[in-house]
Amino acid sequence: MDRTDARRPHGSDGRDAGAHARAGARGASAARGAHAHRRRRRLRAHRGRVARRRADRRGLARTHRAVAPAARIGQRAGRGPRRFPDRHRSVTRGARALLIGYVVVLALIAFWPTPVDRDAGPILRAITSAVPWLTYDRIEFSANIALFVPFGWCAALGWPRWHAYVIPAGLVISVVIETAQGVLLAERTASAWDVVANTLGTTAGWLIARRWAAGRDQPASGD
Repeated sequence: MDRTDARRPHGSDGRDAGAHARAGARGASAARGAHAHRRRRRLRAHRGRVARRRADRRGLARTHRAVAPAARIGQRAGRGPRRFPDRHRSVTRGARALLIGYVVVLALIAFWPTPVDRDAGPILRAITSAVPWLTYDRIEFSANIALFVPFGWCAALGWPRWHAYVIPAGLVISVVIETAQGVLLAERTASAWDVVANTLGTTAGWLIARRWAAGRDQPASGD
């Protein structure tokens, strides 16, 4: 037997084994603690990401609520004037029926072989004599304005989704009428002022219809 082994106490082997066991237990406990710490860190990081995503979604929702009205206004401005409500079907059908009758009367007036005011000469002379500033040209200009007011009103209400084209349509119709009068009818004369007056009448009728439809679309004050 070696002298070193002879000098070692008999209980030293047991103590060494216990120390090794305790060291192993401490190492395992430390490993479990480190693993648990990593899990807690990952859980905190995950919760932080979830919280940030929720905050981002809330921020986007607030931004959308703030920007959406302005976007709708911008889209409406890009489209031009506001559309008329197409809910009043009876008004729409009535306006279309009136427009058909109006077109028939307008065609008779516009394409009659002779001027329609030929027999109104004495009445016009009496009016111009009583009101000197009310000349025949002014009466004719005002009459041409009034002639196309029903067209603007009926067309705007009869086709509310296409109301933005009513004024250009009135201009085109007036140009066609004046051209036909100058080319096809010997006793009728074409005039650029008639085109201007007819377009003004269409615009006036369109504005009246727009204001009227907007008033019908507003809720009652007691609602």
